[in-house]
Amino acid sequence: MHTLTFTKMAMAMAGSPDALGPAQEIAERRWGENSTAAKAIKAAVAAATTESWGSPLFSDYGAAITEFIELVRAQTIIGKLEGLRRVPFNTPYLVQTTGAAGAWVQEGKPMPAGAQAYERKTLRLLKVAAMAVQTQELFESPDAEGVIQADLVRAVAEAIDTAFIDPSNAGVAGEQPASVTYDAPHSTFVYTDGDDLTLGMVGFTGDLTKSYLVMNPQLALTLPENYFRDLDLRTGGRAGKLPVILSNALPVDGNGNPQIVLIDPSGIVRTSDDSAARIKSTEAGTIEMVDNPTQDGTTSTGSSQVSMFQANCVAVAALLHENWRVERDGAVLLMNSEAAS
Repeated sequence: MHTLTFTKMAMAMAGSPDALGPAQEIAERRWGENSTAAKAIKAAVAAATTESWGSPLFSDYGAAITEFIELVRAQTIIGKLEGLRRVPFNTPYLVQTTGAAGAWVQEGKPMPAGAQAYERKTLRLLKVAAMAVQTQELFESPDAEGVIQADLVRAVAEAIDTAFIDPSNAGVAGEQPASVTYDAPHSTFVYTDGDDLTLGMVGFTGDLTKSYLVMNPQLALTLPENYFRDLDLRTGGRAGKLPVILSNALPVDGNGNPQIVLIDPSGIVRTSDDSAARIKSTEAGTIEMVDNPTQDGTTSTGSSQVSMFQANCVAVAALLHENWRVERDGAVLLMNSEAAS
């Protein structure tokens, strides 16, 4: 059972942005001295001392962070793909580009030697964030934490899924990773009741025994039932013998046709830093109230701002750190589906 601890912590700290001590008092007044939120903030206060540095990872505070991340990941494609290759962030790792080859050898004949080649790579952390601005009245209502948490979880999950699966996402250096479908091999699958799904898998060189299909729920409703007898629009299911992940983040192609993505997760590397996840809040700051902010702290570029204090509002933001990259050609195939005419 998931609680609302992480969000409650942020709400308490909104009333005390410069110190955790008063935030602990706010949490104790609103949810009780023995509430997990109050204990988690108390643990964060203790962690600020050098004697207990690192303790958040093993405390109520660390548990609250983990809980929020689990809620987000449970709604993402990444969270449903088993077999992604985890690598440490900002740390060099090796990718094998040429492997050794075996051969049959006649008696008395020499064994062929195969040269192995490796490439040294690094995957740095990138930040995904979502921010919601609420009125003070909603913020102080009894159900506020549930509303705010659901909104932040949905927003972060949608941002991750869109970046991960949308073929138009080429990525932005130092800001956002390219999608696994960007520049991936393409094929066309014309579906009728008698078609074999493998007819659209030309160009896929991944391991089918480890692979998943990703598709939009709208497409799942229109495909022949013989593919999706075991499909559930809420939980996914199977297409033939392949597990299916349903996501609204996968758009139609340029001709308006739905798309299907075949993914071998073992060909994708991923990194994250769950301990760096944060929920931040303020009722006294100023916010650029647009979905494409232009202010830039690195160049001192300003913008039009709204005062949370003057507008009687509270801003709550969630931040996670993720990155991924396709490391093996052919591990992802983008299939454009077309109904038979």
